[in-house]
Amino acid sequence: MESNFSPFSKPLEEVAADDLAVLRSVHEGWYVEYKEAVPNPPSIAKSVSAFANTYGGFLFYGIKEKSRDDTVAGEFIGIATTDLEPMRDRIRQAICAHSAPEPHFDVKTWSGPSEALGLADDRSIICIHVPRSSRAPHVHKSGVIYRRVADSSEPTSENDRYALGELFKRSDKLLETYKKWYEADPHFHYEVERASPYLRLLITFDPWRERRPWLQLAAPEVRKIFNPDSKRVTLPFDTVHSMRGGFLARQTAGNGLDSLTLTWALRRDLTSEVLVPIPWVRADSGEELEIDLAGYEQEGRFVNALKNGKYHSLTVLDLNQLYPIFTGIFETLERLAVVADWKYGLSATFKILNAERSCPFLDIAHVMDGYERYGIPVAFNFMSTLRDPHHPDHFIEFKPKGENGDELFPEIQAAVLMVYLARSLGIPMWEDDTGTDPDLNLLEELHHAGVRSMEAQSLRSRSR
Repeated sequence: MESNFSPFSKPLEEVAADDLAVLRSVHEGWYVEYKEAVPNPPSIAKSVSAFANTYGGFLFYGIKEKSRDDTVAGEFIGIATTDLEPMRDRIRQAICAHSAPEPHFDVKTWSGPSEALGLADDRSIICIHVPRSSRAPHVHKSGVIYRRVADSSEPTSENDRYALGELFKRSDKLLETYKKWYEADPHFHYEVERASPYLRLLITFDPWRERRPWLQLAAPEVRKIFNPDSKRVTLPFDTVHSMRGGFLARQTAGNGLDSLTLTWALRRDLTSEVLVPIPWVRADSGEELEIDLAGYEQEGRFVNALKNGKYHSLTVLDLNQLYPIFTGIFETLERLAVVADWKYGLSATFKILNAERSCPFLDIAHVMDGYERYGIPVAFNFMSTLRDPHHPDHFIEFKPKGENGDELFPEIQAAVLMVYLARSLGIPMWEDDTGTDPDLNLLEELHHAGVRSMEAQSLRSRSR
């Protein structure tokens, strides 16, 4: 059976009122249900959870079926237009309160007049689109699991053990896919790569695969997304080419073609894997470290804190360059969302590789205050503050850009990611703060630290 059926020849958001006339040839059954009026909350949740547990479908309110024997759309009687907003609220509250977990759904409305439908100017049609869910089974508040069955116009309770087992397996398969993706670390070919720390960032626009975004572009168009004709390009990629199932973007300028540099693997379903090299230095003395960190404001305080900790030949993770890199990543994701007509947020998880026995350095005074008070954190193995980091329910959620369009939107998203990264490494600036919404002061501090990192990197290169 299909899981992406639609009675329309265009996306639901493009369907006009007159287009509903096609429903006069669409019967109720697996994918479609007609109701004359919006029913009580338990009935709403019953229909929606049944669609989610089966193949997905469309629930229409304000449409009367032609007859019991011919269950196509008959009369478009509509719902009072003045009741649309209360009905929307009723639908949302009903699904939230009467089903667990709450299935994903979208609500679309059309208002009259429509001569093609015979819909009066004060009447409207409501449609709830429910995609096939990967989080099944969705259990009704009554304790019953409902499914659609063949040409039945009503949901049916599911009691078959095999069918119930298949519902539970649906989410298990997706979770296993994420686990394998999370555990599939890159192969480090050279010794220097095995000794170098990396951040592996995994991004998905549709964590539960309910909306099914798709990037229908050729390589030349994708190259323009990674390298647009714009003054604001924080993260250019000089090499972008197609690969099986998507595209690969890399920064190869100044590096060998076979080096594991900043790399972005983009799939057509808008899942991404970005491998970010973390700048690092290793020194056997405070004097060597002062040379390596020259150009930073807090370099002296950091070295003194290390000396007080009696360190011995420690690897230092220079995190200051990551914020501008993250900003560039979110600028690119924003452009991808535009071309894919994606109006929702995205989710991400991450892991840090090859960072054992290292300590993080962030050129911010508040961080140094914490180091002097609590000591410098050291990563003895991979650390992450994300609970079940390969489970989509525990991914970091990044909100969609608002309608007003915040000019600092990529910077804000980048700062959120920096907060999670800092927590994972034990940086005391954020260890006790459960909030993740950065303020403007933090954005400014991260920005200036990123600018100083460029100067420090230049000095480091010249000293070598």
